[in-house]
Amino acid sequence: MLEYARRTTDPERLDMAIALLQQACEDGPTSGEARLINCCQLATALCARFDVCGRRADLDAAISVLERVRSPLAVLAGEESLDYFEQIYRLLTRSLQRRFELTGVLRDLDTVAEITAIIRATQLPSRRSLRPLPDGRQASAAVPCAHLSRG
Repeated sequence: MLEYARRTTDPERLDMAIALLQQACEDGPTSGEARLINCCQLATALCARFDVCGRRADLDAAISVLERVRSPLAVLAGEESLDYFEQIYRLLTRSLQRRFELTGVLRDLDTVAEITAIIRATQLPSRRSLRPLPDGRQASAAVPCAHLSRG
C-alpha cells in the first residue's frame, strides 16, 4: 500500500495508507528493525501527503516520527540495517531542509548539519561506497555507530 500511496496523488489513498501505518507504529514492535521500518514508511507516506496536499502539519509529523527513531538507530548499527539508517537520515535531512524553506527557522538547518556531521564521523557508508570492487571485495566496510544515540 505504501508503494501505491507514494505514486498516487489521491489524498484519500494517502490518508488510508497513513492510517494503516500509524496503526502499525502504535500496535507494532516498540523497538528493533521492525519499528524502524514502520516509522520510516509512515514518515515517507506523510511526506508524500505533504507533497500532494501541502499541509505543513504532515511535514512536521514526518519529522517528529523520524526524530523519535533517530536515537535508537545506534542499537541497530548492523550491516543489515544500513539501508534504514540511510533512508531515515536522508528523509529527515530532506524534510528539515524543506521545513526551513517554509519557515526560515535556523534550528532545522542546525539539525541537518548535526546529522551530516554524525554521518561523516561514523563514516556511515552509502550504497555507492558498498559496491563490490572488481576482485569481489567491498569498497568500504560498515563502521560501528555506537555513538549515534547522542543528540
